[in-house]
Amino acid sequence: MGELRTFNSLANERARLVRYINENSPATIPLLGIAGDLIEKRWICWGGELPHWVLPWVLGALWLLLVIW
Repeated sequence: MGELRTFNSLANERARLVRYINENSPATIPLLGIAGDLIEKRWICWGGELPHWVLPWVLGALWLLLVIW
């Protein structure tokens, strides 16, 4: 449980630093924090852009389609 708390605090701290960099330089780095005001893309899962349960179902459906066809 402590690891997740550390991950969240580090992600939010990174997002605060990125926000500071974006405001004070011409760079535009996407915010990837955990807190509500520190994330730009709310549809992105905290572990990545594609949920881990999607790929097995897609591969299973593809396999089933190939077996039937």
